[in-house]
Amino acid sequence: GTAAAFGKKVDENYEKVRSVFPFDDVEGQRLLPIFYFTQRDHYLDWWVKNLGGKRENAERSGGVASGDVYSTYHQSVNASVHIHEQTHQIFRNRLRLSGGGSWFQEGLAEYMSVKPSELNEIKRLAQKGKLTPMKEFVVVPSLLMSSSAEGRKEGGSQAGLAYTYGAAIVEFAKHSQFGRDRFLEWVHAMGKVARGDLPAIEREMARVYGVTVDEFEEEFTAYWSKRKKVKDWHAPANSGMSRR
Repeated sequence: GTAAAFGKKVDENYEKVRSVFPFDDVEGQRLLPIFYFTQRDHYLDWWVKNLGGKRENAERSGGVASGDVYSTYHQSVNASVHIHEQTHQIFRNRLRLSGGGSWFQEGLAEYMSVKPSELNEIKRLAQKGKLTPMKEFVVVPSLLMSSSAEGRKEGGSQAGLAYTYGAAIVEFAKHSQFGRDRFLEWVHAMGKVARGDLPAIEREMARVYGVTVDEFEEEFTAYWSKRKKVKDWHAPANSGMSRR
């Protein structure tokens, strides 16, 4: 029934994320736990008990990855929240890349859960110079709590501008001529620095791409101002970096 269909989709999502961000399964590693509640109220009860906070905050959530666990409730198996939160779960528990900052972690998850057309607003804003300066954006503690993500349902495609911006940075690094050959190296570098540590981000950006954050932003703006239809959206990255 539905549980079996959900389980099949979970496995498909796992392999989809792995195809873009390669990693090897390790013998003896524990399976990633998923709590699937048949009733939304039970999921909300779990959220409040295990994550703390107000129930109204839980009600904004369609699913959440916390620690080892992905928790969600009965809804469409194709709901984009599933691969969004599974990406978080996989980056923490398989790739061991939980750093960088909210911009990086949410950007990766949003990239995996949206379609290229859902980022079109970034082109208009890039052309008008209306995006938050990247040096400010990469130190935002939580995109979910930022004003630009106000009212956003956590996970999935109903992203506020902040989540869209994060996904646009990932697209640029993966698909642009500037970024693609060192994309996975960049992912591993960003994922290992402390969250929001601008000097460390600057240092790793220089090591991987030979540019400052400001220069990276200039390349990003140039790419997005002229961005065309993206092909092979979730195809494996163009990088010779070995699996980890």
